[in-house]
Amino acid sequence: MSMSGAGSGTPKPGKGQGDGGSGAPGGSGLSALGSDNLPVKANTAQLKGLDALTGKSNFDISEWMLRDMIGWLPGRQATLAMLVKTAVARKVLRHAWAEKMPLTRAVIYEIDAKQHFAAAVDACLLLVQCDPNAAPAPATCPVFASLTASEPRAVLAYTDGLLLADARPYHAWKHL
Repeated sequence: MSMSGAGSGTPKPGKGQGDGGSGAPGGSGLSALGSDNLPVKANTAQLKGLDALTGKSNFDISEWMLRDMIGWLPGRQATLAMLVKTAVARKVLRHAWAEKMPLTRAVIYEIDAKQHFAAAVDACLLLVQCDPNAAPAPATCPVFASLTASEPRAVLAYTDGLLLADARPYHAWKHL
């Protein structure tokens, strides 16, 4: 007796049947209920053509969240601290500096994610501050090797339209 669905009396699950319409097993079923509960999509990086449709446009959801939260800070005395992937912290700071957001302080404290969370990822505590009564700081961010490090191991910076992993050697040798 065949169990392929056709003529067996047992319908074969397919797109739209028990999968929320997504084709994925275990889907939520929201599309079957006529829900349009989807996030607003935006091309915030202003990418064009294939770049907008392919991996170049990919980013972590935490990147979107941090960009949004940092957007709440201007005009307020506020501090935002979040554990994130180091790559996300760099992208978020680059975006904030490129958009000339008035950050008064930015600091990265690297975290040993393997030790603390059993995760194989470069992670950090990103701390950003705004103060409407203070002048925006230069687009630099000390990067500490740990929460207890007393001196930064590098200084992340946004200079000449570039995000620099360590501005110190760049400025020392840029005249060459």
